[in-house]
Amino acid sequence: MQCQLQQQQWDPLRENFISSLVAFAQNCYAREANPFVGLCREVWGDEQLFDALKDLPHGPLLRTRLMYAAKQNDDARVQWLLTRGARANLGDKAGWTAMHYACHHGAVQSILALLRPRCTLAKVADVHARTFMGETALHFASANNFSHIVR
Repeated sequence: MQCQLQQQQWDPLRENFISSLVAFAQNCYAREANPFVGLCREVWGDEQLFDALKDLPHGPLLRTRLMYAAKQNDDARVQWLLTRGARANLGDKAGWTAMHYACHHGAVQSILALLRPRCTLAKVADVHARTFMGETALHFASANNFSHIVR
């Protein structure tokens, strides 16, 4: 069996729509942009859309996919998102980063993945990043009695 790869032709309508959607989401209209993400995936079902929207914040707290993966201790997903260009130090509505979520939930594997990304182009998560209340990831780990993370 022979597998053939088809190169997708450049579609200006598609490119304009994706770039407009990303700009719309990045200007704090993520909740309104989310229904269009599903529509785009149905129409253009490929990975370019995911790449364009990997940091699209969603939900009431405007969390990113990396934050959810870190919170769930899904180190493989964290590494995958980092290699695709997800920003580890992007904060949500309260200023929490992926590292804050990982430390708050005791997600050791996610913490290690955020501190040692496999991709050399990915930026390491900032352990000194503060929320809008001034809390660091260390504050969350110690408040939740995760002494192994504090060490």
